[in-house]
Amino acid sequence: MAIAATLATIALLAFVVLKLGSEIAEGETNAFDRAALIWVRSHLGGSSGLRSFMLDLTALGDTTVLAIIIVLVTGYLAIMRRLRLAGLLVVQTAVGTSLASLLKPWFGRLRPDVVPHWVDVASASFPSGHAANSAVVYLSLAALAARATPSPPARAYLMSTAAMLACGIGLSRVYLGVHWPTDILAGWALGGGWVILCAMLTRSLRAI
Repeated sequence: MAIAATLATIALLAFVVLKLGSEIAEGETNAFDRAALIWVRSHLGGSSGLRSFMLDLTALGDTTVLAIIIVLVTGYLAIMRRLRLAGLLVVQTAVGTSLASLLKPWFGRLRPDVVPHWVDVASASFPSGHAANSAVVYLSLAALAARATPSPPARAYLMSTAAMLACGIGLSRVYLGVHWPTDILAGWALGGGWVILCAMLTRSLRAI
């Protein structure tokens, strides 16, 4: 029953990514995306304190920051002689953080042009790499820590904190004007689906 529910969740998240991509290609999301970006910038963009916060928050989803975190955690696991766990973390996050980059050229969506960008960007827009990669890394680390935590409330805290961090990073990209909201939704679905799939595979391998 649990496996069926997990597979259904993964299938649903994959469907969300593909459906959003299809709707975007047909221009069905343009009105929503543009209205949302303009609303965020006009209502929230005037706060210099919030802008500074969002710049700091978005940095937590940068490739360099995520790579440093994974290297540090992997080093700790290696010192503790948890080599299999270290290898699993490296493979899971390396593959997971590559997914958005592989999909971007396929969809080829242009970055938003309705508000000025407050950070430099170069790649295509859909799906959001910051949203996907932060979900992959922070949820993977939370799941790793939760495995060693006997307390259900503590496990819930770890996973919810990681999810909120990934959500905040995704929202920062909309605030900074470099992603459409639907880019972020697809990134969350992509990253979350990957972590769920890896968790299911890990449980299956432990059961063998």
